[in-house]
Amino acid sequence: MLIPLIYSTAAADLFQGRHFGKILGLMKIGFGLGASLGSAIAGIVFDYFQTYRPAFYLTIGLMLASIVGIWVAAPRTARRAVEAMASAPAPRPAC
Repeated sequence: MLIPLIYSTAAADLFQGRHFGKILGLMKIGFGLGASLGSAIAGIVFDYFQTYRPAFYLTIGLMLASIVGIWVAAPRTARRAVEAMASAPAPRPAC
């Protein structure tokens, strides 16, 4: 699966440092809970409303909340430092 690779790489870009393991572990727990409970909750919503539309709205709302949460939690200074290092010219080897 490509999804765990993508969100692990994105987390490594955003959250660097000694707490990265804890952050990635919490993300994996959240991913697992969402994968395991999502279909059950969608089934309950369908049984109640007789349509999947509210389940899709709930999913969209949770995804937007996740985007906002990651945007708020991402450190701004670390990202700027990485961008500065990436744009700096490479040192020339001594001859």
